Amino acid sequence: MTTTLKLRLSTLALAAIAAPQTALAYDFGFVRAPDWMDPYALGMGLLTAMLMAFSAFTKPGDVPISALYRTRLSGVANFAFKSFQVVGTLFIALIFVGMFLARI
Repeated sequence: MTTTLKLRLSTLALAAIAAPQTALAYDFGFVRAPDWMDPYALGMGLLTAMLMAFSAFTKPGDVPISALYRTRLSGVANFAFKSFQVVGTLFIALIFVGMFLARI
């Protein structure tokens, strides 16, 4: 597959995911949350994705992403990866809190 085709397919997939929905709250089977949490979940999800991409761009070329936690990184790469870990953990915690609040 050419790079242009991969870019087009990934853009199409992202547009399909990010398209406005008619639901008041996200509902992916067992993962539900109150509708007031939607902006927070969207913001945290986008921030997590951006920090993951930034971590991937700043990591050393010979280190896989799965081994970044045990690799000595430069200042910017270390900051990006630690930020990704913190924000990703908070995002997952937000999802679980939303699931809890949807059940009560």
